Amino acid sequence: MSRERSQNLRTVLARNKFLFNDSKADLEWLLANDKDFLKMLVFTYGYDTNEKINKLVLNDFYTKYDKATPKQTQKIGELFFAKDCDGNLDVRTDLLDFAKLNTTASDNRFVYALAKYALVLFDGDVDNVFNEGQGSIEEIYKSRQGENHRLYCKY
Repeated sequence: MSRERSQNLRTVLARNKFLFNDSKADLEWLLANDKDFLKMLVFTYGYDTNEKINKLVLNDFYTKYDKATPKQTQKIGELFFAKDCDGNLDVRTDLLDFAKLNTTASDNRFVYALAKYALVLFDGDVDNVFNEGQGSIEEIYKSRQGENHRLYCKY
């Protein structure tokens, strides 16, 4: 019991020290011992300002979707684009920048996954939303509200 309590205490302290004090040592500990928490920060709360966490999350989600049958790498787009609690489009620009800076001729998997995501959005456009003219991305998402997309608030 005391060992489990000690581990729980270490986890809570590392999370707090990283979040509130930007502790680099505790980030390293979390990367080694609490990856699910770090993935949740990005996926659920949109925390995309840390390059090491972005790398962990993108690689993990890409691998997960790449191994699915059939491959579903386009789902990685849900990391980059989401809706906040007010229904506004949230573009995770730091995550996009990370993908941009880490795309090379020999490793372009994130670009292809995002291209597949865009194709899925266009393919599922039964209401011809994308043919209506000069709508902004935000207007397009609002018009598709209620459809079975993972564009909702998770707080």
